Amino acid sequence: MTDQLERLFADLRAETTPRITPPGTAAARSTVRRRRIRRTAIAGAGLAVAVVAAGAGFGFLSPFRPSPPAEQPATLSPQARDSLARVAAQQIGLHDGDLYGGTINGSEPGRAVTLDRVPGEYELIAACAGQEGTVGLDVSGTHLSLPCGAKPGPVHATVTVPATEHQVTLEATPDAAARDRVGVAYSMALTQDAKDALVFTAYQRIGGSPEFGGNQAFVYSDVTMQEDRIDAGRYRFTVACAGAGSIRIELGNQQLMAAGPIATYQRKCDGKVGGYEITMPAGTTEATILVTPSKGAENQAGVAWRWDPL
Repeated sequence: MTDQLERLFADLRAETTPRITPPGTAAARSTVRRRRIRRTAIAGAGLAVAVVAAGAGFGFLSPFRPSPPAEQPATLSPQARDSLARVAAQQIGLHDGDLYGGTINGSEPGRAVTLDRVPGEYELIAACAGQEGTVGLDVSGTHLSLPCGAKPGPVHATVTVPATEHQVTLEATPDAAARDRVGVAYSMALTQDAKDALVFTAYQRIGGSPEFGGNQAFVYSDVTMQEDRIDAGRYRFTVACAGAGSIRIELGNQQLMAAGPIATYQRKCDGKVGGYEITMPAGTTEATILVTPSKGAENQAGVAWRWDPL
């Protein structure tokens, strides 16, 4: 049986072997090429994924952003701005208690200050103290640009207040760099010609002249004068005040400061004339006149008076 199977297998090999062809070189190359193409395709897919991933990182992870604007310096407290305003006041020669000027602490835009002023020509002086920025100052149609600095230089302008107005609005507008970071000081005083005009108006009203005598003064603050041609006797004292506010007049002799006034009068500075009879006591060798202005009259009025013997 075994011999019979062996013969059958031998016959089968003899019949099929001539028809079986080994793979050969071409078949082997074809197989290798198919494998390479597959591996290359897989590698190419990986490269495509890598490129897309890199592109996604460029487009979304690191987008272009403009440089942020420079930070503004921190705003200052009202107390710090008030200190800067005092620095500005020193730069323009403005002192505490000067009623013809003031300060602004550089806060909200359009800060307005209303001033009572007699008509006339004024010298406006202003300065802005701070690290940077500019403040615009507008008054009676005049505009000033105030550059702010640690030691600011005064800015000057001439302003005319017309006869139809008795109030002036001063408006300060800080730019973005100056807002809440600076202090402003200003003064608005009558020019010398305008002061002389008020004094001359009062002098004319009392009929002052070299023949009849008389005296006059611009009312900066308290005015004290001595007149050595007045001695004991009866006189008519004539006075006028031109400008704004009112004045108190105290009359006495050389002992006024020690003994007190002989007479006291209150006058409005409306240009009207007042006349008073006064008796100077025995022993009088000179007359003393003390004029005390109201706040509205300081730097805003001229006064004149005369003595006529009776």
